[in-house]
Amino acid sequence: MAMNRLQTRRTDLAGPPQAWGLYFGDAYATDDRRAILVAELVQHFASPAGWQQLLAAEAWHARCLLPLDWQKLVEQSRIRDLPEAMLHAAAEALGCIACAAYEVLFRVREAATRQQLPHLQQPCKVLVRLSNHPGAFKTISSIKADSIGRLVTVRGTIVRSTPAQPLVVEMDFVCGKCGAAQRVPFPDGRFAPPPSCGDNGCRSRTLVPVQSTAACVDWQRVSLQGLPKDERSSLGRVPVPIGVELSEDLVGRCTPGSVATVVGLVKVQNGDAAAGGGGKGGDMKAQCLFLPYIDAVSVSVMGGSRGSQTGGGSEQDQAQCSTAAGAGGCGGEEGGGDGDSFLPPNMPGFSHMDLKFICEFTNGYEGDQLRLLVHSLCPSIFGHELVKAGLLLSLFGGGRKASSSQADMALRGDIHVLLVGDPGLGKSQLLQAAAAAAPRGVYICGNTSSAAGLTASVVREGGEFAFDAGALVVADRGVCCIDEFDKMRSEHQSLLGAMEQQEVSVAKAGMVASLPARTTVLAAANPAEGSYNRGRTLLENLKISPAMLSRFDLVFLLLDRPDGDRDQRLADHVMALHSGLTARAAAARNRLLEGPGGSSAPPLLLTYGRHGGAGGNGGGGAACGGGRVPLLERLKERREGDEPLPTQLLRKYIAYARQYVHPRLSEQAMSVLKDYYLQLRIQSAADPGSLPVTARQLESLVRLCEARARLELREEVTAGDAEDVVELMRQTLDSQVASGGTALGCIDFTRGGGGGGGRPGSQAGERRRYLEALARHCQAKGDAVVEAWEMQDVADRIVLQVPSLHTFIAQLNEAGDLLKKGAGRYQVCGVALRPQPQHSAMGPAASQASGGRGFQQRPSQPPPGW
Repeated sequence: MAMNRLQTRRTDLAGPPQAWGLYFGDAYATDDRRAILVAELVQHFASPAGWQQLLAAEAWHARCLLPLDWQKLVEQSRIRDLPEAMLHAAAEALGCIACAAYEVLFRVREAATRQQLPHLQQPCKVLVRLSNHPGAFKTISSIKADSIGRLVTVRGTIVRSTPAQPLVVEMDFVCGKCGAAQRVPFPDGRFAPPPSCGDNGCRSRTLVPVQSTAACVDWQRVSLQGLPKDERSSLGRVPVPIGVELSEDLVGRCTPGSVATVVGLVKVQNGDAAAGGGGKGGDMKAQCLFLPYIDAVSVSVMGGSRGSQTGGGSEQDQAQCSTAAGAGGCGGEEGGGDGDSFLPPNMPGFSHMDLKFICEFTNGYEGDQLRLLVHSLCPSIFGHELVKAGLLLSLFGGGRKASSSQADMALRGDIHVLLVGDPGLGKSQLLQAAAAAAPRGVYICGNTSSAAGLTASVVREGGEFAFDAGALVVADRGVCCIDEFDKMRSEHQSLLGAMEQQEVSVAKAGMVASLPARTTVLAAANPAEGSYNRGRTLLENLKISPAMLSRFDLVFLLLDRPDGDRDQRLADHVMALHSGLTARAAAARNRLLEGPGGSSAPPLLLTYGRHGGAGGNGGGGAACGGGRVPLLERLKERREGDEPLPTQLLRKYIAYARQYVHPRLSEQAMSVLKDYYLQLRIQSAADPGSLPVTARQLESLVRLCEARARLELREEVTAGDAEDVVELMRQTLDSQVASGGTALGCIDFTRGGGGGGGRPGSQAGERRRYLEALARHCQAKGDAVVEAWEMQDVADRIVLQVPSLHTFIAQLNEAGDLLKKGAGRYQVCGVALRPQPQHSAMGPAASQASGGRGFQQRPSQPPPGW
């Protein structure tokens, strides 16, 4: 064996170790390589440096848990044979470390243990939890036959977990002939009864297990799937998870969706059960097939609570966080919520170079980070500055806060964004860029996803039910980008609770659980008719429920409108990318094409009104008063020396901001948001046919403001941040109103005043004009019931601008403005008719013949030409 490389040296350990039988099944020998290594480890643990490592021991259910840092152990012990032993015989090396720790704790320095570790009064088995072993890191796809028996470090996402179960590790067997009992251990939990009795010459094969003498430990099996950023070498292959067995205190450490780093031994089990043994010649081969799995030694879950094993950086890097960019301290409890870690799953911490970059970037672009970050997000897509700004704010996110009413409830800080528009405008590329820039991003396509694949499911594995995590659970504390959102209408109901309550509730096969899904949802959808119909509302174009649409904080509408100048710049931008020009050359060409007027032409995003002016904003409006430059013009600005940030640096900047910056609203910011929200409430109340504006919109504004301040690493949300958010929200609503609908039904948020008429040509304005004309017609005729031809006549007189009068009347009927009476007759609701005058003695006929002003009778037939 390779462990024979250990030098044969005598040890001065007095007698055999007491724990030798706990970790090794054979007899003790002083010249054994394991005994030599145990003696050297005992000398190290008995030293002051080694004793400090043993002081981290904890008691757990008649066990002693000893967390050890491998790098620190190798450096301080200076045992030359220890790395070789761990490389070639990891199981024996771990047993030697545990045996040496037992000897020092409960034999060599027993008095010091009782004094400094009062929770360890009785000798107990030591379980070593080894961590920080970067030399053994492997990707899951690279675990092959040469890894069997080796200690490896793997990282991935927990996609499946079984319930905790008791596992028998040893049991007594009683001979049915002579009655002799023998204790039989089960290595790795594999049931292996003794073949015969063997006591006093008895060879009986009748051995009865005594279940009351069984020694059990907690056991759980999870499936670990590699991270996409780690499995770059296996792109294009189907990701295959690997099983991980957890025991003792490791059970329950991770749940489906958690990103975990596992240190463990690669072992194999017989694969005949999994292979099925189909066919006559398949049985023999199936017995030779083995399935690899990892017997976990330690589990470190990213995003865990403070004080637990997480993927955070070193203490030195953590201490430098408060100085980076002059921002707040390293993750104060306020706004930090539950102490989650937002570091990238494949990044253990922030290095010194990372912190240096953050400092230099913040100092160099102080107050102007948003503009450069917008240009750094998917620079291959031309324009879409406001859309990129909204996606960036969603990547940074707001602060997750605990509710004041219930301690177990929390207000979400994730910002959901929906992109709607014509095909070919780069929605999918924007989502993919956002998933790549997010510290933890998942990209899926709606037409190939199911409700179980999005949330969670219960599957049967080995006769037991297990949870299988979906995309939202896997992307916990990250971003889930859903493309083709309109192709999955049947799955929308399963997303309602996950997007607002931030958890997925599963109740199947007798298993009831709630899995965390603190995920930002970025979705892209195409209109139902292929291209956006400006004569219909957003709900009609998408055919989704108002409840689902209200979950999104920002809804961007992208329309492909022909424009000569813009099309020229777009064509040159695409040609520059395909011809190999650098980003700086492409930007220079775009600046030349813009001419002296700068970026006066509208971008692909429809943020302008029908006549080219800023829709409802008046070149700044209330949000941009006092000579303040509008947000869109600031984002379009290009400066000399601007270079887009690489995706890796952008990801680290976002991770740093989410981890350590937790802004608070200032009084001025709250005043701006409050005034805008009250304005929305007044304007929505003036339109009874629209959906109401609720406190959910106010919470969206707060989250966006916190993300705006977090983007610049500031601990306070200023009035300027609130004005930028109000302008962004107003621009998105302007684009939808100008297209014939709004994000919240038919609300026109851009008109001044509280009860004025809607914009001519808009859905709300045409509805109001038509109802007023119908009311005048009914008052003139003296009856609130009108025929179909009368409704057509009224529409022609006022030149009603709707695509289909029949559909328009059906919408008014659904809204309650018209009441269908049958046979093409409708009653106009809310019409005040004048009282009928008294008829003269001549009778109604004489009164009508004399020109009296009684009620006019409706003609029984429509006029000629109808």
